[in-house]
Amino acid sequence: MQQFKMQIPQSHTPIKLEKINSNLKEFLKKHFKFPSQNIYEINDYIKKDDELCRIIYELPRIISKEFKESPIMLDFMKYTNSNESILQISIKTPYDGKTSSNKQDIILEELYKYKSPEQYYFITMMF
Repeated sequence: MQQFKMQIPQSHTPIKLEKINSNLKEFLKKHFKFPSQNIYEINDYIKKDDELCRIIYELPRIISKEFKESPIMLDFMKYTNSNESILQISIKTPYDGKTSSNKQDIILEELYKYKSPEQYYFITMMF
């Protein structure tokens, strides 16, 4: 008697955290810009939180659906409490404010599918 096995593809294949952490800095260099030249600090900040790491790995794919070829910048917010760090994710947009805002809402809706990270992040548009 023959047995048939059906393989069901998973939409979100789990990412192994060991691999994420070892390749994170190279991934960041490839997909993001760092206006303050602080890639090492940002890398360390992201590595502290597995959920934030997953989100960062998915961001280029998610953002490129709405903003094709738009640069994505990572930095820390400038005006926060001195003992608090918040990762600022900025998307350089060629669109007007209303269009950019609508596209940002679509991105945020997709990000809500992920578990909330413990490390804070904020997404903003640059015109």
